[in-house]
Amino acid sequence: MVGTAADHDYMTPYPRAHVIPVGRGQRSGVEAKRLVDFLLANDIEVTRLRRSYRFGGQLFKRGSYVVWLDQALRGLANTMLSVGDDISDRVRQLYAPPGAWSNGFLWGADVVTIGRDRPFSPRTKPIRRSDRVRGGLLGGRANWYALEVDSRTAVRTVNELVGAGVRTRLALEPFETRFGDMPAGSVLFSAESRAQLRSAGRQAGLWFEPVRRPLPQRERIDRVPRIACLCSALENWALEARLGFSADQFTNASVGAAPSDPLVNYDVIYNTTQPYPGDVPENATARARYQAFFERGGGYVGARINGAQFLVGSGAQQVVGLAVEGQGRRSEAGKATEQVGELLESFGRVPPAFQEDVSGIVYWDNVGRERSPIVGAYPARDTALVEDPVWFPDVPADMTVDGRLPASDFLASGHWPNPDPSAGGSAVIVHGPNAENTARITLFGIDPLFRAHPERSFPAVSEGFYWGDRD
Repeated sequence: MVGTAADHDYMTPYPRAHVIPVGRGQRSGVEAKRLVDFLLANDIEVTRLRRSYRFGGQLFKRGSYVVWLDQALRGLANTMLSVGDDISDRVRQLYAPPGAWSNGFLWGADVVTIGRDRPFSPRTKPIRRSDRVRGGLLGGRANWYALEVDSRTAVRTVNELVGAGVRTRLALEPFETRFGDMPAGSVLFSAESRAQLRSAGRQAGLWFEPVRRPLPQRERIDRVPRIACLCSALENWALEARLGFSADQFTNASVGAAPSDPLVNYDVIYNTTQPYPGDVPENATARARYQAFFERGGGYVGARINGAQFLVGSGAQQVVGLAVEGQGRRSEAGKATEQVGELLESFGRVPPAFQEDVSGIVYWDNVGRERSPIVGAYPARDTALVEDPVWFPDVPADMTVDGRLPASDFLASGHWPNPDPSAGGSAVIVHGPNAENTARITLFGIDPLFRAHPERSFPAVSEGFYWGDRD
């Protein structure tokens, strides 16, 4: 691309440090440890607080990890831990997405960035390894033990225990334990299996909390949900290898071409790649099998433009009254813009500067809070990755909005030029029944499994599978 140095050379004002808290202020101790181990494995210098230190309104407990950015590999450390920059006004078109990448804001731990201009001078000492994270059973009499599904590790542990035959329930509303409140979407395990729970907690670095009565409204989890994955190979790998689900890849063509209906062997469809099959004779079998799947109670979790529109478009008629909008190359606006650019290039003209690649990290607000079985474990505001983002300006009354984009300034980093005005304040995570009330649907405007990387979103998409599997 032709241009001046100012168009291509950027000076980076580094923060003073990044802090990975332990204890209160950290959503997942085991995921914080994993992030620290990742930094150390890449030769990033990590230190630990010698004593607790108060910064602004937050108290960092003794043992919290501090990554100072006066070290030799500060560029690599900052790339891993910072949320990144909005480059929408610097770059016309991405060479290759994603437009932003962050272990600190897309993995499962909380990271606090300390600005260069802030007074921050705690005593720290270098470390060679992270601390072990304890887990097991918290004390007290119990009929059930509860686990908050707040991390990739928690999801995998749930699936391992369900697979081992432990009696399990999904909480559909918030409830209390002896040690505090638990959100909807938490998982209850029978106290009859306390030895298995203690062992699993110690191995994973997770605490199971005792629960007596009253118990929350709940549903059985009889088996690990079996997922028919209309998705990429990496997404399928993430479901199986990273989260412990049983998943197999399909396309519309393979669903329709199988000698018998393959979907009878699955509980939930996860879709990011397939549009609903068009109303032509060669698609008749696939369409009939999808309809039969929803009629017998199969669940659905969709993301990206194809996954979100699958049940809304012509012929599906599974969700009525949901408006789906998107921006990027795979949206209708993006496709049209790309076609205009290709036409102009064919005549030797420069393509328009508004050609859209939309990819980055966004902020989203948890409006479902602790009552949502999908995002109950998430904070009031969080971050997620979008690749050709989708949002829902209108949501029918029988569906629940779990997450919304902020009204403005929702792009944390990456590339989203000329954002559609309807995006700000719109829903990006919703769940509810299909039109016949036979199936449960969860839709994401974010990209929760993109290249198996945004582990921060793994619990939410997993909750969509648990809630969506009605059997």
